[in-house]
Amino acid sequence: MGFPELLALSAAGNVVLVLAWLRAKAQLGRAVHSLVEVGEGRAEITRVANVIAVTHKIIKEENVTL
Repeated sequence: MGFPELLALSAAGNVVLVLAWLRAKAQLGRAVHSLVEVGEGRAEITRVANVIAVTHKIIKEENVTL
């Protein structure tokens, strides 16, 4: 294997790493958003068939008089 082939493999490896990093970053962003929703009371965590799921609550409008 010569130098150009090694560069091609290195470039392909970098592309794979960047794609994996972007996917992990998106998953982490969704997880943080879900935790914020749960923390603010707009969602709840449930366990369905050995999988943890976040379900959003239906927020009912309250009548507030000032």
